[in-house]
Amino acid sequence: MNDAILWKILNASWWQVGLLVLCIGLGIWIITVLRNYFTENDDLSTEDRQLLDQAGNLRKEGSLSEQEYRTIKRNVSERLKDRTLNQSSGKDAL
Repeated sequence: MNDAILWKILNASWWQVGLLVLCIGLGIWIITVLRNYFTENDDLSTEDRQLLDQAGNLRKEGSLSEQEYRTIKRNVSERLKDRTLNQSSGKDAL
């Protein structure tokens, strides 16, 4: 008797389990999309920082002149400044 009742409960709730799995999957997808959207600019800033670190190392090794390093630093700073201005005005960063 207990097996029959359990079987009826399981059969009646398969659509509910399927709906629950679908909702969980949709929730995970939404969270992933939102997280990627909000962390996209952080990744770009990290790349710029890494570029400056690499240029600094090349300058210390003597592979890059002081003027070349300053040019790279100025270009990265301008790019970050433009990105910040675009974000504050509501436009997408390039």
